[in-house]
Amino acid sequence: MPPRPTPLHLTLRLPTLLTHHHHHHHLPPALKPPYQAPTTTTTSPLSTTAIGTNYERLALLALQPLAFDLRRVGGRADKGIDLIGTWRLPPSSPFHPKAGGAIEARSSLDIPVIAQCKAHASTPHPAWVRELEGALAAAPGGSFGVLVSKGKATPGVREAVMRAEGRGLVWVQMGGEGRVGQVLWNRRVGEVVGKGWGVGVVYSPVEGGVGRELRLMYEGRVWEPEG
Repeated sequence: MPPRPTPLHLTLRLPTLLTHHHHHHHLPPALKPPYQAPTTTTTSPLSTTAIGTNYERLALLALQPLAFDLRRVGGRADKGIDLIGTWRLPPSSPFHPKAGGAIEARSSLDIPVIAQCKAHASTPHPAWVRELEGALAAAPGGSFGVLVSKGKATPGVREAVMRAEGRGLVWVQMGGEGRVGQVLWNRRVGEVVGKGWGVGVVYSPVEGGVGRELRLMYEGRVWEPEG
């Protein structure tokens, strides 16, 4: 009698968020296939540059569902900035008109953003946050800083993000396959974004099972960027 197959156990580990989060079981249309960054076994400058460049391109696609409209900077005079653009947040209450049918006064909120991408190190370090704060000092007033890393935030990184008083900081953990697994932001971001906004888990069908990703939400409802 042939041996019985061992059952497969699927465990979904949810990220820890500093914002309000919800488990949302809406199945949105499938996203574009993630841009896979190449791997390498060498340490040549060319291969290192290629990995970083492709990770930045990956971040451009992965951050679009979170309403980030970014472009690559690159070059020797980039001042430590990899991506630059705008966080195009929707109206304060995108789903709920005011009494009498009037729409919320704030039509949208465009926040200038600079971003740094950490493609090579797997363990984040609080020094990265200080480095981003230094880059923000040369950015336009009111800019937010975004850190994109392959590794999830350590306790020291969380503390550094939250301790950045007066500067809006967003932490994004994104794996090499282009899946966003963690989003953190500090108090300053919450003050500007407003109440009700957060990030939550959305489950969607993928080949061979069910995938999970983080999406921008308002009061527990998924918000889809236009276009």
